[in-house]
Amino acid sequence: MAAQCVVRAAVVRSRVGYPRVSKSRVRVSASPASRRRVSVAAAFDDTGPGPTHHTPPSIHFLGIGGAGISALAIIALKDGYSVTGSDLRRGEHMDVVESLGAVCFVGHDARNVGGDDVDVGGDNGVDHRDIIKDGKGYTCGERLEETKITKDPTETKRPVPDAVVVSSAVPKDNVELVWARRRGVPIYTRSQWLKRSTAGKSVVAVAGTHGKTSTSAMLATVLLDLGYDVSAVIGGRVRQFPNRANAIGGTDPLFVVEADEYDGAFLGLSPEIALVLNVEFDHPDMFHSLERVVELFKRFVLNVRRAGGVVVANGDDENVVDILQGNNFISFGFGESNDWRATDVTTNQRTGGSDFVITKHNAFVTKVSLKQPGRFAVYNALAAFVAASVAVTRRRESAQTFTNSESVGADSLIMVTRADKSTNSRPQDLYIALTTAIETHTGVERRLQLIGQINDSVFVYDDYAHHPTAVREVLAGVKQRHADAFIVAVFQPHTFRRTSLMSREFTKALASADYSIVTTVFDARPEVYLVTDEFRKEFGEEMIRDLTTEHGKKGFFARTHEEATERAVAEVRQTVRCIEASASQEKGNKRQVIVLCLGAGVGFDAAKRVFKALSE
Repeated sequence: MAAQCVVRAAVVRSRVGYPRVSKSRVRVSASPASRRRVSVAAAFDDTGPGPTHHTPPSIHFLGIGGAGISALAIIALKDGYSVTGSDLRRGEHMDVVESLGAVCFVGHDARNVGGDDVDVGGDNGVDHRDIIKDGKGYTCGERLEETKITKDPTETKRPVPDAVVVSSAVPKDNVELVWARRRGVPIYTRSQWLKRSTAGKSVVAVAGTHGKTSTSAMLATVLLDLGYDVSAVIGGRVRQFPNRANAIGGTDPLFVVEADEYDGAFLGLSPEIALVLNVEFDHPDMFHSLERVVELFKRFVLNVRRAGGVVVANGDDENVVDILQGNNFISFGFGESNDWRATDVTTNQRTGGSDFVITKHNAFVTKVSLKQPGRFAVYNALAAFVAASVAVTRRRESAQTFTNSESVGADSLIMVTRADKSTNSRPQDLYIALTTAIETHTGVERRLQLIGQINDSVFVYDDYAHHPTAVREVLAGVKQRHADAFIVAVFQPHTFRRTSLMSREFTKALASADYSIVTTVFDARPEVYLVTDEFRKEFGEEMIRDLTTEHGKKGFFARTHEEATERAVAEVRQTVRCIEASASQEKGNKRQVIVLCLGAGVGFDAAKRVFKALSE
């Protein structure tokens, strides 16, 4: 994988005459807080990462199997910390962090954080609200054991960590959290630790209701291809990162961050560049109205302004325009009033992706050919292109200023790459390099990820979509790539409150599929008053009923992963038989069958299950 990244970067630079990457250091005046820590001998305080000991201090990450916490753990390892962590389940994120040097535990136990006893008055981490049975078993999330997870009493306990970073999904009475508090160990939320991790960096934050992961991943890989050894924290596994991880720690001050609005997590950031992709009502367990969401984004933008940063925003989105009213910003989108536009959008008949032209102030910039289909993919690529252009231009201007400055401080450093100082720094050269990097970007796992195909007739995809708009756009992308295909959608709703409030919108979005299978709700943020079997059952059955009565579509409500898999496989096989029978009597290409599995729940592996069953 690393070799592939090097080759791709070489292709990008060769297109515009970029030299091989090497780094020189130019001494400049800067505050101590702006310096990147280059050893583990710096002070461990609240201004940023830095141990107090000659040996690396230890940080324990509660919820290390999740996308957000595991990414921070990877950055901590890069920064020189000793990392431990625990989670209820073993998964791909935990495997990656372990491979990089972390010590991870499955199950929560006080001894993970230096405790002497499992029972310290808190829960062992298996939240009883996560274990909700229905008539035929567990929810469609990964099954959990009802018995407490404990360790062999003879096991040696871990040392008490210097700090604990905790996911918002971890209950307050978690046994490790209780023990750490009693010992006076500093406790950090995900947003607080992210603020520490990015202190003194040139942060490029990607915010918005939809597209954050795809756009931030593309932006990070583009900057890597241009020769910048950036750091990045992404909400999904990036295929071009080593180990397909969701984070990467580099030596350059540039730090790409997927800026999550949930729980106001992005308010701790002070970005130099902020991307605002779109704003829509979501996370109803946290925000009671669209107005609350808009207000939070206004506070985020204000932080950017206070830091002297630049805002790059979607000028087609009414909520975004409202948020930025009275502020100067660089706009992008399809509309004619935008500074940067995507025009002449067409479907690439070879890849099923989108071809489009980028203009700046109505002047031609470049033509891009994306592998990814759909309108959102165009928005994301355009946003990444503009943000990268702004970031590189600002870096080059700063590098030139620093290089020409005669009053530089001997106690401060800024890293300048040869890409910053390249003589081939005309805007058009940069645009060519950006185009190549975007066109060769291979995406993020679980974002319209092809799990497998059988001949040229059946394709199985997996996607993270769990909001009505995202479901609609992903289905539209599938229809673009596979015109006239028969689509079987397998959808796992995510959180009761979102599903309840947006049920009709979900039904309308799923109506784009030919056949829909809806599972029980993944209770990511347990809401105790919504846990009766009958109440839970109504969610999925109501969607299926509305699909039939209001949209004339067929569907099925599945209570378990197994039911969802069996029904999807049966529907695919029956449809294939019908298509083959029809094709034997008619000339022309056979209609393709697509299985699209949608959902953000942990352990939702329906796509892999379906493909495995179809392949047997």
